[in-house]
Amino acid sequence: VALARFTTAAGSGRGDAVDAALVFDTSLSMQASAGLDNGAPVTCFGRAKAAANAILASLPPNSTVSVIAASRE
Repeated sequence: VALARFTTAAGSGRGDAVDAALVFDTSLSMQASAGLDNGAPVTCFGRAKAAANAILASLPPNSTVSVIAASRE
């Protein structure tokens, strides 16, 4: 899963806009339980969505994002 190991490249440090791509694994295995979040059950896909939201919130203004769904199924 691309989002599980998201890293940022060193940039200019000025908050310049970036072009990003978020790749979601949409295979059936992503519906597996990934434990609890604040006492509520969460799936692997749910954790990936939460990670994506955190990434989106941290992007500089005027950044662009492509969202890609990937699965063998």
